[in-house]
Amino acid sequence: MPIADYVTYLPAGRLVNPWGISLEAAGHTRIRPGTVYPPAPNRHPDDHALSWERGRILNHYQIVYISQGEGLFESSGSRRRRIVEWSVFLLFPGVWHRYEPSKNTGWVEDWIEISGPAVDRLMKGGVITPKRPVFQIGPQPQIMDAFQQVHETARMLPPGYHAVLGMLGLQILARILAAAATPRGSEIGVGKSIREAQTIIADATNQPLVMQEIAEQVGMSYSYFRRAFKARTGLSPKQYHLQGRLRKVQEMLTNTSYPLRHISSVLGFDSPFHLSADFKARTGLSPTQWRERLGVGG
Repeated sequence: MPIADYVTYLPAGRLVNPWGISLEAAGHTRIRPGTVYPPAPNRHPDDHALSWERGRILNHYQIVYISQGEGLFESSGSRRRRIVEWSVFLLFPGVWHRYEPSKNTGWVEDWIEISGPAVDRLMKGGVITPKRPVFQIGPQPQIMDAFQQVHETARMLPPGYHAVLGMLGLQILARILAAAATPRGSEIGVGKSIREAQTIIADATNQPLVMQEIAEQVGMSYSYFRRAFKARTGLSPKQYHLQGRLRKVQEMLTNTSYPLRHISSVLGFDSPFHLSADFKARTGLSPTQWRERLGVGG
């Protein structure tokens, strides 16, 4: 299920010293093409206000993961950089920065704000540095799943949430650094899994599919599978499956005189009505109009 847009700033936690890390804020936002950024109404405190013209300086670290779209990033520690799909950029306390999505594409951002001695030690040791704030890590299922857990926990605030969120924040950072250190060729495995899923879906044009089961077959969580599949094909798995089924409908309407009821049954649609509605939504014509245009009897 898609994540609803939200922003939350959490009360200060008492567990930051024992655990070494605290998650201060989190959010998920889909910025559609052509819209103003940051979106209105402003849901951030005054000290977090961001504009491209002025930029800003924060008191804590932030991790921003862009899973769709593209844009620009610039900071006082780094040159201006183009942000592409599946990029991460880190924001550092006391370091001026600015960023915005492209008006042509918009973007989808998942972000967290963290602080604490555990993160400070990483910066002092040079593991993270304002001189290298941007990482192109590709789609990462474990990172997306960890962000999903952050979003769920930050909105529900169950008992012990401060410790849970802090550990999730550290896990996200650790996985980002691990992914950044992994050769880009390792993404071949993700592409192979998506191609395998495409084959499974293409071979099942005559039946309904449960996409969660396809994700399990190729070894991915469903939320990550859906994002990675769309990133590579331009369609969600369900849309991809429907597109293949409707191509079969077109073939049968063109090359046979079977009635729509028979075609619907053969291709596993719920009813001729559902087939007709999906077909018209895709082609702009009803199956009968399609055949009439081609001069095929029905």
